[in-house]
Amino acid sequence: MNAGGNTIPGNFVKKYFDVPALANDNANNIPIIRYADVILMYAECLNEAAYVADGPAFDYLNDVRFRAGLGDLKAAQVPDQASFRLAMERERRVEFAFENLRWYDLVRTDRAITVINSKATQINLVNPVTPQNLVFPIPQSQVDINKEKIKQNEGSN
Repeated sequence: MNAGGNTIPGNFVKKYFDVPALANDNANNIPIIRYADVILMYAECLNEAAYVADGPAFDYLNDVRFRAGLGDLKAAQVPDQASFRLAMERERRVEFAFENLRWYDLVRTDRAITVINSKATQINLVNPVTPQNLVFPIPQSQVDINKEKIKQNEGSN
C-alpha cells in the first residue's frame, strides 16, 4: 500500500523477475552461488584467520562494494576483527537481499537468536528463537540405522 492507503499492483522485488514467453514458463536461470558470495566468504575467512588492518580481507570486501557503487571501508571505520565481522554481516545482508542467505549467515555466526529476538516486535514474532530452532531434525531413517550413536537434535520430535 502507498501512503494514501491504495494497493499498488505488481512485483516490488524484481531481482529475478522475467516476463514469461509462454504460460508457466520463465527464461530465468536462478544462480546457485554468486561470485560476490565467493568473494565475501573468502574475505570472511581471511578475517577469521587473522585481522589485518586494510589487508586482503578489506580488498575483497571493497571489490564487492565497488561493484555496487559504494565507497571503500578502511581500518579507521572497521578497527578490529569483531567490527569486520559486523561489517561483513551488513554487507551480506544488503548484497544478498531476497536471496534467502540471511538466516544461514546469522546461524553460522552465532547471532541468529540475538538479532531475530531483538526484532520480535517489529516482525511480530510470536515465540522467541531458541537454540533448538537453529538446527534441522536428523532424518528418522538415519537415527534408526544406529540408535546407540545417533541421537535426534534437541527439540525435534
